[in-house]
Amino acid sequence: MQSTWRTPNVRSRLALGACFLHAVPGAIGSLETSDGERFVVAHRSDALLTPCQLRAGLLEPPRPGVPHLSEIIRSVDVTGGVVDIGAGLYQRSHPAAPDERWFTTTLHPDRIMHIARDCPTDLDHAAVAVDIKADAELGASAVLLRADRIGVRLDAVACWLHGRCLVDELIDQAGAAA
Repeated sequence: MQSTWRTPNVRSRLALGACFLHAVPGAIGSLETSDGERFVVAHRSDALLTPCQLRAGLLEPPRPGVPHLSEIIRSVDVTGGVVDIGAGLYQRSHPAAPDERWFTTTLHPDRIMHIARDCPTDLDHAAVAVDIKADAELGASAVLLRADRIGVRLDAVACWLHGRCLVDELIDQAGAAA
């Protein structure tokens, strides 16, 4: 595992949100500031920031006397361009493309692929492709699962993989706290 995977001044929830909005085509987000204001994050004219600008701002080094963006933002939420299907999973569909499920994790891409290779055979995952859009600077990965016309099986594989990633994240956190 690379020692540069996590940037210390970016809180992981913000990193996961920024990674998701930056990686998922057409995703729309909303950020809430510490004073309760909400702003759109998207590639459209009414957005305060593009996902690229949000990412760059979070990666900006701290400056003395100037609050860092991660101190001003209370939360980043996904609000459009995808369907929230629960449990941290999002569906992205297009009539001319395979169905997609997305989630984010703080795990390194190599570890995600290792977990994906252990998917139980009873989930019938042979038709599911896994693609990882890693952002080493944020210390987060957006995980895409894609398949043609297998619906519920795609959801089952996505839930299994996301759940296993969450367990590994918790184990990492417990190990770091010890």
